[in-house]
Amino acid sequence: RLVVLDSDADRLAIVDPAKKSGEVIAGKADLGKTKLMATYPGKITVLSDKGIIECSISSIQCSIIAEAKEIDTAIDMKMFAGNIYLLTQNDIFRYQVTDGGYGGKQKWLSDADSGLSQSLNMAIDAYVWVLEAQSSKLEIRKFTRGVRETFEILDLDKPFGSGGIIYTDPDVEMLYVLDRDNGRVVVLEKTGAYKFQYQFDQAKEATDFVVDEKGGQMYLLVGSKVLSVKL
Repeated sequence: RLVVLDSDADRLAIVDPAKKSGEVIAGKADLGKTKLMATYPGKITVLSDKGIIECSISSIQCSIIAEAKEIDTAIDMKMFAGNIYLLTQNDIFRYQVTDGGYGGKQKWLSDADSGLSQSLNMAIDAYVWVLEAQSSKLEIRKFTRGVRETFEILDLDKPFGSGGIIYTDPDVEMLYVLDRDNGRVVVLEKTGAYKFQYQFDQAKEATDFVVDEKGGQMYLLVGSKVLSVKL
């Protein structure tokens, strides 16, 4: 199943791509004015003007778990190993999972000057991958335990445009970059080597996407529609 945050109507929906159906599981009364969403097995977290809200998929109950003063500056939010990561244009912060919920906000980057001022979004597996718009084109930064590593994209047929989204997770072998300007999704090995690409017009209008390598499908959010592309 896919989870979709409708930030215009401030609601969460679960979409079953096989049945081509969706169900709203939480609205503005529970979530407030929404901005970002992240998922982890069994739960969903939403960043809103109420703070960070956690919703259980099994019980469909939502509760505030942390106050997030970065609501105005947060760019992206992801979950990894149960922890919540928040990307801003100055830093990456972590809310570490505990037996009783979550700890307080922690600065995750060890280098105060990590060049995140042009950040667009991030993806997390064993590393944190940050997509940035640099000089009218996209670049990828790689971080390990808060330290930036050297990362270079090799053999790309043409440069990325200026707008896009990066995707990977612990169960995905590759890095996927939605390159809106060029209407494509580029597949990279995690060494930076170019693998191949999917070219289609709908990629220019997609606002988010996820990849299910095991299921052989890629799903893109385009307006109010979820499109599937066979890998």
